[in-house]
Amino acid sequence: MHSLGLNSVAPHIAAHPVKLLITSVLLTLVCAYLMATQTRFTGDITENLRSDSNYYQDFKQLESRFHAFSTDETLLIKTTDLGKTETYEAFQGFLLDLQLADQIDAAFSIFSLPALSTEKDTANIHDKFFLTQQELSELSPSERLDKLYSDSPLAQKMLSQDRSTTLISLILTPQEDGKPAKLTPENRTAIL
Repeated sequence: MHSLGLNSVAPHIAAHPVKLLITSVLLTLVCAYLMATQTRFTGDITENLRSDSNYYQDFKQLESRFHAFSTDETLLIKTTDLGKTETYEAFQGFLLDLQLADQIDAAFSIFSLPALSTEKDTANIHDKFFLTQQELSELSPSERLDKLYSDSPLAQKMLSQDRSTTLISLILTPQEDGKPAKLTPENRTAIL
């Protein structure tokens, strides 16, 4: 059986255990300090996907034509039931406030999802969006959201089946200097 060199090192360790302990503690403290001060996380997961693949290049072209998706902020909204009338109306009011908030170009939510039927006359702006279609106006908020969840595949990515959680994607106003837009701490606090 091989000792991996421990047979020659073991007598030195046994002769100086305090020095080994102090060295180990110092080494651990230095490593902990470096990890705490040098570890960074940008939050931009698209950088982890960077490659020469066609999919990534298509994504970058789409970003250059539309906007940099990696600068979007996402809000996770939790409530007991978004289908309750007062909660539904409060959520609509919150979305209106978001549209007027500083640094926000647009807020994409379940209310932004398009109507699925392309055959009807869409001269009425309300019929272009799923939740504001004329044919749904007689339904309760919970029935509207259930219909949205069952009929729209994208809604299933933005709304939980029990209507307790939904997502809002905030498209931020681009900065003039070409740097990625980020919410200021004041605007983040105001939104929260």
